[in-house]
Amino acid sequence: MSIKIYKYIIATILIIFLVLLIFTNSINTLIPSRDSGTFLYAGKEILQGKIPYKDFWEHKTPLIFLINAFALKLFNGDFWGLWIIELIFLFLSLLLFFILTNKIFIFNNSIIGLIFISYYLIKFLEGGNRVEEFAILFQIVILVLFYNSHNTSKIKSIKIYSFITGVFTAFLFLLRPNLIGIFLSILITNSFLLLKDNYKKYINNIIFVILGISLPIISIIVFFSYKSAIIDFFDQTIIFNIIYSDSNIEKKIISILNFIRTNYNVFILTFIGYILLLKEKKKNIIVTLSSIWLPIEIIFSSISGREYKHYYLSLLIPLIILLIYPLNKLFSKLDKITNKNIFKISILNVFIIISLYFIFFNKEIIKIFINFDEKKPFDRNFNFRSFLYNNFDEHKDTISIIKKETTNYDKIIIWGSEPSLYLISNRVSASKYFYQFRLFHPNYDVDGHHINRFIYEVKYNLPKLIIDASESTYDKDIGEYSALPPLDKEKMLKWKEKSNYKNYYILDELVNFIEENYLFISKTYHNKWLVYKLNNL
Repeated sequence: MSIKIYKYIIATILIIFLVLLIFTNSINTLIPSRDSGTFLYAGKEILQGKIPYKDFWEHKTPLIFLINAFALKLFNGDFWGLWIIELIFLFLSLLLFFILTNKIFIFNNSIIGLIFISYYLIKFLEGGNRVEEFAILFQIVILVLFYNSHNTSKIKSIKIYSFITGVFTAFLFLLRPNLIGIFLSILITNSFLLLKDNYKKYINNIIFVILGISLPIISIIVFFSYKSAIIDFFDQTIIFNIIYSDSNIEKKIISILNFIRTNYNVFILTFIGYILLLKEKKKNIIVTLSSIWLPIEIIFSSISGREYKHYYLSLLIPLIILLIYPLNKLFSKLDKITNKNIFKISILNVFIIISLYFIFFNKEIIKIFINFDEKKPFDRNFNFRSFLYNNFDEHKDTISIIKKETTNYDKIIIWGSEPSLYLISNRVSASKYFYQFRLFHPNYDVDGHHINRFIYEVKYNLPKLIIDASESTYDKDIGEYSALPPLDKEKMLKWKEKSNYKNYYILDELVNFIEENYLFISKTYHNKWLVYKLNNL
């Protein structure tokens, strides 16, 4: 067996193990999170023929809905489809990352890179089905295309690579607009490397990248225009997100500093990588790009000033490349000694992994392996355990009352931010606003247009149940009392006193309508949620 084949076998086995480790520790969680539940419900709506933004309100750009729709279609609405899509994305991401890093670094450092990226995926995924999780594969594809375009002199190949780069850049934009940091970094890097020395190559690159970007973006605009949803599309994805991201510079800086502070050991190696890169006469093209990409990605990930862990998934690739760059210098001489001896390579890899454990991971790696044993789908007797997504005990009482009091044909309203419950109970929302707390975000819906439409749809569709889950709807960035008003009159009075919301009369109309047409029947979720049933008398 040749040494090259041996290395790829080792890497493939490791990647499969790491993907399962990531899956069991981060993706395979309980009730889908707020974001995941939203994407899944949006995907289900699309499969029912609904038009995003027009027929349901959501401020994310559309590609994540399409991914979830496809995932649900695979197994007729079951979560298995989503798991399979996530496993494929993770496997391809790690595989392409290894293939690329193995070209620019020695084998041992590619293995180190896989370990680091997997560890931080586990740390930052927060339940999986995240926009940034799917973006990682697109980032790596663009990185591979960038590497290939700089290692060919064929104009035709450069045009193809550039066009595909543009298409995947558009995919990133359609996942979340501020994920295009890699594209801007490529523009800057190519300006330095190609503008003076190879002007023709630079122009071809720009033209075909723009063509690639234009195709998906224009297609989306034409589609929503044709479906009379273009105004809703811009309102929710552009206007709302500008308002949502409007935080002061202090919050943005704090979010960056906190990320660096909590991952200081990684940034020490990254800083060394920058120093070594400055000293290099012949610079590594991928490391050079990463050195430009990382600060851009850090700035983009902190635009909103919010410190959600999954935001930092978008900067993992440049961060890990810059991290293993100085290690590559350290181990390159050792690799020359062990390159022709498989046994020595294996011993060296074990040594590296043990060293990384003590330097970076400490006790956290033990927790990961404990969780792997607890969450694996089969027990020691190979009996199927069933995935934890099937364990809905957290909201068992709420789901039970929904199924008891309604049929599959009845519409309901969950007042709050619990979109996954629609999916689990197999019910649909009586309004396009299947979750509502974003309507109360400061400086959005100032004229009450959206909340008025919500009330109109509630009156028109008459949901069989209204579940007030406002006590679990919390947004630390805008304050507890600004997130969502309770539907109980007395509690709403207290909310009004502490909130800056101005359209009180609209809320009074909603509460009065519920009081006149619905009966309070139960409390669920540790007595936090109030359940109202339509009074048919």
